[in-house]
Amino acid sequence: MSSSTIHKLHYPCCSLKRTYLAKKTIASWHCYAQIIQFKLNHTSAKPASDKHPLKTYYDLFPKTLALGPPPSGPFRIDVKALHREFLLLQALAHPDRHTNTSKDVAGEESAYINEAFNTLKYPLSRAQYLLSLRDSEIKEEGAENQSLDSQALSEIMEIREQIDEAAPDDFTTLKRLRNENMQSIKECENLIAKAFDDNDLQTAKKQTILLKYWMSIRSYFDDLGIPS
Repeated sequence: MSSSTIHKLHYPCCSLKRTYLAKKTIASWHCYAQIIQFKLNHTSAKPASDKHPLKTYYDLFPKTLALGPPPSGPFRIDVKALHREFLLLQALAHPDRHTNTSKDVAGEESAYINEAFNTLKYPLSRAQYLLSLRDSEIKEEGAENQSLDSQALSEIMEIREQIDEAAPDDFTTLKRLRNENMQSIKECENLIAKAFDDNDLQTAKKQTILLKYWMSIRSYFDDLGIPS
């Protein structure tokens, strides 16, 4: 049997295999779409209750956040995977996929998905959201200061004073202070992740408040145009 004949005999099998895998993938994504659509239809813009399957933003991303919020799942998340699932959800909720009567609902779903993604994407907003789920949300600045120890407050005030005292064109000093601030942010995020994973809400709240201060200082450096 010639080589060309062998290839002709095997090619249909390969084609059938590719077709089977393609159909299996489509079926898998179709099932996923149905699950998400069911959750959105029963929950979007509605308060969570026992009869609504989607109780937290985590439930909206079953592929990326299958374990749910801490302590059952980790605080740290794969942001790239979250973004991929977010794009898929937005495609499912796009108004063009719906009839005219359901376009308004699709718009609400899209807004809900955006809110969930933007909340979970960043460590600070994610931590604040998780605290709110546990009735430990952060409120006015006065209450925040009471939750911080004197050492943390002194450190924040010292950094602010150094920034204020630095000349606007003293980029060496400002860049050093920015790098120190970025390190403080990283350390704070690590402590927040550990606290949530350990179900230590007191530490999680304290470090979340501290992170909010470090992030405000980072925003100030951004406004000044100081590179990291």
